[in-house]
Parts: sequence; C-alpha cells; structure tokens
Amino acid sequence: SASSTTADERYIPADKPLEQFKVFLPRVQDVEYSVYPHKEKFFVRYKDKENLNGKIYETPLTSHEDRNTWKEFL
Repeated sequence: SASSTTADERYIPADKPLEQFKVFLPRVQDVEYSVYPHKEKFFVRYKDKENLNGKIYETPLTSHEDRNTWKEFL
C-alpha cells in the first residue's frame, strides 16, 4: 500500500500460502519502495530524501529487514 510520500509492501512465501502476510519494511515518512523477488534474493527500488530518483538494491531473502545487508545494484 502507499500514500503520496510513503509505501509499504507485504509478502508471503510461495511455498507457504497459508502463512500471514509480512510487511517487508515498516512505513517511514518520505520513503517509498517496491520489492521484486528473484530466485534467492529481493531487488528493492528505494527512494527517500537523500535519493530522490531512487536506487536499486539487492538483498537476501532471509535478512532483508537489516538495511546493512543491502547491496547497491544500480
């Protein structure tokens, strides 16, 4: 879901369709992001006040909550 200045996304593992949806990252004012799963990682388009055009990051499936594990892709 999103507003004009914030966003959040929810996900569920494809092999566990009965689990509850999880929030990828909590909402933060003036931060927008989109998540794209790919094999054993996520690609994240992340936009905030420091990156007005956004950046693309890759992150492992299991530790995406920790922004220190993100690697800049583009």
